[in-house]
Formats: sequence, C-alpha cells, structure tokens
Amino acid sequence: MSLFCQTKGRVTAPTLLMLHGVGGNHQAFAPQLEALSQQAYCLAWDMPGYGASPLQQTLSWDYLCQQLKALLEQQGINKVHLLGHSLGGMLALEFAARYPQHLASLILYATSPAFGKKGGDFQEQFLHARLAPLKAGASMTDIASQLVPKMLHPKHQQLADQLIPMMGQVNPQAYAQALVCISQFDRRDLLCKIKVPVCLIAGDSDPNAASAMMAKTASKIPQSRFHELAECGHFANLEAPEAFNNIVLQHLHSVSE
Repeated sequence: MSLFCQTKGRVTAPTLLMLHGVGGNHQAFAPQLEALSQQAYCLAWDMPGYGASPLQQTLSWDYLCQQLKALLEQQGINKVHLLGHSLGGMLALEFAARYPQHLASLILYATSPAFGKKGGDFQEQFLHARLAPLKAGASMTDIASQLVPKMLHPKHQQLADQLIPMMGQVNPQAYAQALVCISQFDRRDLLCKIKVPVCLIAGDSDPNAASAMMAKTASKIPQSRFHELAECGHFANLEAPEAFNNIVLQHLHSVSE
C-alpha cells in the first residue's frame, strides 16, 4: 500500500486516526500527534493525492473509504476513533455510514454533514469560485494565500505562515477532485442512526463550518457532545491546541469508561 501515514504512541492503546482537510496533510495534526500519543495510538494520514500519498485514481467517497479501510487492515486495527477536520470530518461520516463495525467513536471538527442545500446552485457556484483560479493558472500557493487568512481568527494570523506552504504543496488535480467530492456530500440522513459516541468541536469564528450549524448537527446525534472554542476560526486544533487536545482526551476517556 502506497499511502503515507505518520504514527506515534503505543500500538496497544486505543487507536485515533486523524483525517486532514482539503488544504492539509498529516502535518496539520502535529500538536495532536505529540500530545495525544501519550494516551492513544495516533495515526495521521496523507489522503490519496496529498503529501507523500500518490493520486492513483479519481477521488470519490467510495475510493477514499476503501483506502481508509485498507489502511486499518494494514495496521491490524479493528476499531478506530476517527478525528476528521472539514473534508476529513465528511470522510469520517461517510466511513461511519459504510463501515460502522470498525468505529469506536467520532470526533467531528469544523465540518458539516452536508454541503449546502439540495438543488445544486450553491454547489455549482462554490466549484466555479474555487476552480476558476486553477483554470486561470494560479498556483496552489497563490490560492492558499487568498483563502487561509480568511479562515483564521484575527488573533492567530501568524499561523498563515505555516498553513499557506502546506496547502501550497497540494496536488492541484487532487484538490480539484476533492472539491467535487465536498460539493456532492450529504449524510444528514445518517446523524440520527449513529450508534457510537460523537464529539463535535467548532471554533466560534469559523467562516466555513459555523459553530451554530455544528451545534444543530450535534442535536441530531443521539450520543453527542458539542464544544465551542473561543477566538478560533477553521483551524482550532492549531489555534488553541491545548484546549483542543483536552477535549479530545476527555472524549477518549469517556468512551473507554
């Protein structure tokens, strides 16, 4: 298997697999790999087409879930706690729908159970706006320079120096395909059927996945707890890593009790 996955911690501990967003890679979870590996066996993958993982076929939810399941099999993992950020949160929900038997719990962070309302106009406008710069010849670094600062809380703008180069490394073809996946996502029907504990985390100033929307999502999930982090935008795990890590650790402890 050619997917890259960074691991840290004891393999005998509960497994926490971290799924990055559309502009990230495994490095987006550096503070979590360091801190949470004291209590969990932590894995952070590079999604196909991202980081050190090659793009071997067109991205789709089916393909991504297959790759995720293959990674668990390769690691000898039967049950996993999935922590998904943005696109990664959507993938965590999709995996939960397809392979619930392999799920210990979900941690959904800065994400949504569906992209826009049904109908297609919003989705088409989103794709056009996001893909137009690529078609016009902009580099991924150019695109990141425009997008990333808007997603950070004003207090944490210094993180742009870390996040812009990260997004700049993304394969443009994989980025475009991932955006199509996002625009087609809708798992609202799954929420009331989830049988494992779910932790939801939102930044109070996230322009992409509003805190109020995530709180509403939590209200539809039977075993859920919602957490809002103050003075955080779309990258709360980096903007407030200690508070974020404490929430995740509390969640893992509550599930193991």
